[in-house]
Amino acid sequence: MKDAQKKHAVLVVAADIEEIGSIVRALNRSDYDFITARSVPEALSNITYRLPNVIISEAELPEVDGFAFLEKIRKGIKTRLIPFVFITDSKGVKERVHAYQTGADAILVKPVNSEELHAVVASRIRLIEEFYHIAVTDELTRLYNRREFLRKFNEEIYREEKRCLSLALLDLDHFKQINDIHGHQMGDNVLMTFAEVIMSVCGDVYFPARFGGEEFVILFPGISSVDAKEIVERIRNIYGAISFQGDKKKVFYVNFSAGVAEYPHMAANLSYLLSKADHALYAAKNEGRGKTLIYSPLMGRNDRFWEYLKGSRETFLTKDNTDVVSRLPYLPGALEMITNLDFEIQSIGTMAISIRENPTITAVRGRQNLHYDIRNIVSVIMEACENNFASDTFYCRGSLFECDFVVLFPSIADFSFNLQKFKELCNDIFQSISRNPACGVFDLGYACDVMYFDRKKPWGLLDGVKRIMGEIHSSDIKRKKFEKLQRNARAIQRTPSQNKPLIETKYYFNTFNLHREYQYFVVSDGPEYVFELDILIENQIKKQAELFSKTIAKHTQREKELPSMVPWNGGIDLQEYIDMLAVHLKGRRMLLMINEAQITDKVRDTLIRTIRSFPPAISIGLDNCFIGPDLLNVLSSIECKALCFSENVIRNIHSFKERIKIVNGAKIFADQLGIPVLAKNIMHEEEYLIVRDLGIYYASGPYMEHLRKKGVINGHM
Repeated sequence: MKDAQKKHAVLVVAADIEEIGSIVRALNRSDYDFITARSVPEALSNITYRLPNVIISEAELPEVDGFAFLEKIRKGIKTRLIPFVFITDSKGVKERVHAYQTGADAILVKPVNSEELHAVVASRIRLIEEFYHIAVTDELTRLYNRREFLRKFNEEIYREEKRCLSLALLDLDHFKQINDIHGHQMGDNVLMTFAEVIMSVCGDVYFPARFGGEEFVILFPGISSVDAKEIVERIRNIYGAISFQGDKKKVFYVNFSAGVAEYPHMAANLSYLLSKADHALYAAKNEGRGKTLIYSPLMGRNDRFWEYLKGSRETFLTKDNTDVVSRLPYLPGALEMITNLDFEIQSIGTMAISIRENPTITAVRGRQNLHYDIRNIVSVIMEACENNFASDTFYCRGSLFECDFVVLFPSIADFSFNLQKFKELCNDIFQSISRNPACGVFDLGYACDVMYFDRKKPWGLLDGVKRIMGEIHSSDIKRKKFEKLQRNARAIQRTPSQNKPLIETKYYFNTFNLHREYQYFVVSDGPEYVFELDILIENQIKKQAELFSKTIAKHTQREKELPSMVPWNGGIDLQEYIDMLAVHLKGRRMLLMINEAQITDKVRDTLIRTIRSFPPAISIGLDNCFIGPDLLNVLSSIECKALCFSENVIRNIHSFKERIKIVNGAKIFADQLGIPVLAKNIMHEEEYLIVRDLGIYYASGPYMEHLRKKGVINGHM
């Protein structure tokens, strides 16, 4: 697909505002977008946020002259090829020679002739575009290469964020055999012919590229996955009819397998979209090759689930010395990478983010759930930075002892020249992070500033980051809110008449027809702060268990036909608790939900021993399932009537292909045992779609309630 006509950005740098105006008027072209600066620091600051196609600069500038400016431009990775045109008062040969030796593309003497200036700028833009085309084109097939494809994808999603686009991965079947039997020259012929067919079908509408070897990719802007599949099949019909003649005039035909995925329905960014298209391609290969499949989560390779359960349990560091939870390097490792960059760094924009956990919630739900939360938040931080900042970005853990993260933006420019803009961008990033549901009940804080980089004194960077981290002021609003809810929960036990405004009934809905299937109970004090009872009343239930069971009984009155999910966390003798609930619920169906984080060998033995004596209406369910290493033993030894995934596992699941495989594996195992599977607290459409595609039939949360209110059935209004 050819790019739409875009304006070329021209950076004009001159000390005098009138001189800038004269250059702009001299070009006077509607297809140019002008960026202006009156000094080198201002020009570098502008380049940090937008790369120009051409730079026009006076040689004589205040503070830093134009020659030093050009030297900086030629040292930067992203800036070294930008055409640079000097404007000067001097007619001397010496200065012109110096300009060309420094790396200038042209030097024009004032007063500048407008036609000459336009010709120089246009020719340099055309030349650099030709060089760029050569750099991003595959030499054999003449299709674009992987790098240009990645750029094109990002351009398309930002051009119109709400529209869909699809991606297809195509891989020639048995290509190695073609090379082995008929030779590499024939293999090249097969590849070139395939590329010609792809281009003939795609034309200027779609964007094909060679990803490497015999693998190709096509981008379909504005096209659904179903329609993209039809176009790929059109390519198959044409290519499959072409005959190739090998050694001894032996005729053979070539086919291919393909996988299709759709943005944003199936993935929120390119990495996951490619991964899902790859899963579909892998499934097509497994199903006999020569076909095109659209991605489904069930295509995730399930062996990852078993690897997860039996694999090595790294506790603090991975084998490559990154943090085992976030998968990020620690601060010294990130700084080491930055100091080894091969371009000049003048300053490093730095943002430090703190995340403070709630010890009470972690104690009840387990540290592994905290780890899921941290990974969720890391993905949110990365997405927020990518959406708000164009610079190179490095992420790292800030400390071994605290949950702090540091984001580093190294630049050839001086960030402090426009420090206010940098701080505004950091604030936008933080606001985007803090509003995300993945942050849950965490108290977050941040601080940002600019560090200057001196290669002779790299240790100063550690001091700089330490200073910035010391300026973080974490909010404790959520912690105080939680403590208030705990006090209210205690009041429930003392004064039954006050329990109605605090305890709410929630529901699990069928993910396909949105019928209510189960009811459960939460303690709520506003829509943002909803906690399940097992967290808030863990310490009170032993003393007030009977009063609590009466409270639950009252809330089951409206929906007597629905099974009620009631928490048990070991605060009271299991059999005693069952007897109380049996009396107060009077034969209504109930699932006693056991928290996976609190299942010890003793608890499992107790359940195995007592479950046979339960009343017929009372069953066991596994709650807060984070898929720990003992999960299979628990499910195999206890007769469970429901398995409810922890919301930490489901949160942002669309961003974690490995987690999808793990959840899918647990779901398949539960299906084999006939155990219904539930997903807790669905917040977003992406989470809902993944859960539904995985065949999880029951889910709760704000998004499910939203669908119910809108009357959405099977994804349609």
